[in-house]
Amino acid sequence: MMHGCKRVQAQIQECVDGAASVAVRHVVEQHTASCETCSTFLRSTQRIKQLVGEAPPRHVSPDFEARLRIALQERTPRPNPLAAWERFRLRFDWHLQGPAQFAAAGLAGVLLFGLFGRGVVEHQVVQAERGRQIELVVNTHRQLQDTVAQADWDVMESSISLNTGDLVSD
Repeated sequence: MMHGCKRVQAQIQECVDGAASVAVRHVVEQHTASCETCSTFLRSTQRIKQLVGEAPPRHVSPDFEARLRIALQERTPRPNPLAAWERFRLRFDWHLQGPAQFAAAGLAGVLLFGLFGRGVVEHQVVQAERGRQIELVVNTHRQLQDTVAQADWDVMESSISLNTGDLVSD
C-alpha cells in the first residue's frame, strides 16, 4: 500500500458516511480512479454501509445504555503507545515528507561520494605525487645548471690522453 493510500482510506469512510467536504471527495475520486487497492476499499466500505442499512432494526433493553455507561466507567483504558505516534504521523505526514526527502538525498550523496569519491581522492593523490615528481626533476635540472655554471671551463675544454690518462690542453 502506498503512503498516500492510508490517508485516502481514512477519507473514504468520511465520503461513504456523507461527512466529507467537496475537496476531500474530489481527492478520493481522483485517487480511486487510478489506485485499484483504494478503489476496492471504497467499494467494500460502500457495500458494508449498504448491508448495515438493510439489516432489520435491533431492539435493546431499556436499561442497555445505563449498563453500558457503567461498564465503560468501570473499565480503565490502557494507553496504546503507538496511538500517539499514529496521531502525530497522520497529522504531520505531509510536513515530514520534505525533510525526509532531504535526508534521503543527503544519505544518497554520502553513499555516492563513498563509492565514487574514492576515485576522485585517488586521482588527487596521483596528481599530487606527479606534481612532486615534476618538482624533483625541475630542482635536479636547476642543480645541474648551477653545477655547469661553476665548472672549470679549462678542464672541460681539455681532453684526456688515452695513453697516459692525463689531461691534455688544446
